[in-house]
Amino acid sequence: MNDIFNDIKIDPEKLKDPQVIKLWNEILDLKNIIDRRLKENRLEIYNTGEKIHKKQIEFHKNPKRMKALFGGNRTGKTVAGAVEAVLHALGDSRYRKLKPSSGWVVSLTNEVQRDVAQKEILRWLPKKEIHDVVIRDGKKSDIENSTIDKIILKNGQTIGFKTCEQGREVFQGTSQGWIWFDEEPPEDIFRECYMRVMDTKGDIWFTMTPLKGLTFLYDLFIVNETNDPEIEYWFMEWDDNPWLDKAEIERMIATLPEEERNARQFGRFISFSRMGFPELKKEIHIKPKIAIPDWYNRYVALDYGFDSLAVLWIWVDNYGNAKVYRALRKKNLIVKEAAQEILKRTLPNEKITAYYAPPDLWNRHKDTGKSTAEIFYEYGIPLTKVSNDRVQGWLNVHEWLIPVEKRDEQTGEVYKTARLTFDDNLDPDLWKHLTTILKDENNPNDLAKQPHEVTHYPDALRYFCNARFAPSVEPIDNRYDSAYFNDGKEEDSYFGGMPSREYWNYDGDIGGW
Repeated sequence: MNDIFNDIKIDPEKLKDPQVIKLWNEILDLKNIIDRRLKENRLEIYNTGEKIHKKQIEFHKNPKRMKALFGGNRTGKTVAGAVEAVLHALGDSRYRKLKPSSGWVVSLTNEVQRDVAQKEILRWLPKKEIHDVVIRDGKKSDIENSTIDKIILKNGQTIGFKTCEQGREVFQGTSQGWIWFDEEPPEDIFRECYMRVMDTKGDIWFTMTPLKGLTFLYDLFIVNETNDPEIEYWFMEWDDNPWLDKAEIERMIATLPEEERNARQFGRFISFSRMGFPELKKEIHIKPKIAIPDWYNRYVALDYGFDSLAVLWIWVDNYGNAKVYRALRKKNLIVKEAAQEILKRTLPNEKITAYYAPPDLWNRHKDTGKSTAEIFYEYGIPLTKVSNDRVQGWLNVHEWLIPVEKRDEQTGEVYKTARLTFDDNLDPDLWKHLTTILKDENNPNDLAKQPHEVTHYPDALRYFCNARFAPSVEPIDNRYDSAYFNDGKEEDSYFGGMPSREYWNYDGDIGGW
């Protein structure tokens, strides 16, 4: 809004005119009114202008009870955390239905609380909603430079402030409706806080730059061993913040070592420099389900062992793009049971062009003289052998997953996608294993074989990417409506009718018709 007033240019000579002076003073008064109202209730303009922070909005709309924004400096994560707290305290339902509730804002130290989280709460909390402020350290007459213990709202709810340096004991006692952790707390304090929201079924969210490596929060959110459906997370990057200047981003990139940049620019855990597929991002690679045209070629890629069966169903369109639309992982299955599971999950009218598998399934067993591939064939699944080259295979996977920019033909909006994407709501282990498998310590061009648990889905994907296939071909009947040539009219009528006398007598001169 200030930019509008700053852009106003007036000739100094005209300021001598009483009418111009009066008009100018009215403009300044209007500016002061707007500034005062924005300061008193800045929440009303949050993400409402030409520029909006899409990930902040996505975060607010998500109803999961345990959420995290892993973001670097100046990505907008702390603002989102503070606004989420204000929305909960007020019961503001602009993004999703919320009831007014009390909660805690948890910072690492008193100084960090005062200078970061508390500052953002005061910035976004409408002044008209405040009933009283209780000071922990400082003066009530100088709230912004004091350390607040709690803000009491007119609706009866409170926003409490606590710090990790106070110790675990201060987090004991009362139930809370929500808790916001600004940066990563010690695990014992998190566990204590988790107890405070159990009976209320309250929400917990984190906004943090993951500089401490693969801590308990990595296990909680990224690994999520139990596949808890109430857990969600986002990686927030500098490019996600529409108010960051591109030149400033480039300047910051140049000042940071690569490993630290992974955390500060992309919000990744600092050890993610060993991440097997660093290009994988939910907003790019996970897409809504669509109806699959019957003429799309469909493939199955599988990794089989008695310890684990991993299967991917993948379609390929007429442009050579692919999408994983079904996934299965089961343990302790003999070959017969594995084949039955695959067929059970394949629709009756679903034509599979090929079933891809690695060469070791063609090795013969000493006791039966048969190979695993033969047994699969006996139970209705004819396997196609693909290369098991690991290094070249992973390079192929990277080629399929690399993000590319495209423009929406209808809206003109530029968006990112990849040649290979995934339906949403697949087996959660698929995304988890693809994003937690690491590079091999001794060979950076290969991926680690341990922990073995997370290797099966990536291997199945590698077999698909090692295969050779052509894009699907759309049947001619689909491209042209049959009624186009079968509506009772002569074919020639669609091309201007029979040639005229003038046409046949045309002598090549523009004026010779």
